[in-house]
Amino acid sequence: MKKKPPTQEYCRLLTLELIFLWHAFPTCTLEELRPYLDVCDMQTDPKVFHLKCLLEGSIFKELGETQMAIQCLDESIARHHGLKEDYHVPAFAQFELASVYMRDPQME
Repeated sequence: MKKKPPTQEYCRLLTLELIFLWHAFPTCTLEELRPYLDVCDMQTDPKVFHLKCLLEGSIFKELGETQMAIQCLDESIARHHGLKEDYHVPAFAQFELASVYMRDPQME
């Protein structure tokens, strides 16, 4: 059985993952971050929703939208449950959540 080539949307998501892994989101301006959310919104394959949610959460964190960040990061962890790949995603989601809560210890 022949494997399908990755979609353009998936390749864009992987590019965002590299930007995230290089810790470059904090260096981006608000105007640069907003289009990254559009890339996440383009994703239609449920198999990558855990990664999509991680990236959205990290972007929302940098935009100062704390509640959206927490919601996306929690969703990333939940969507990864039962998957047998991308074990780094829930670990990074936990790290991002910790950094959100460290910024505002009163956050629930």
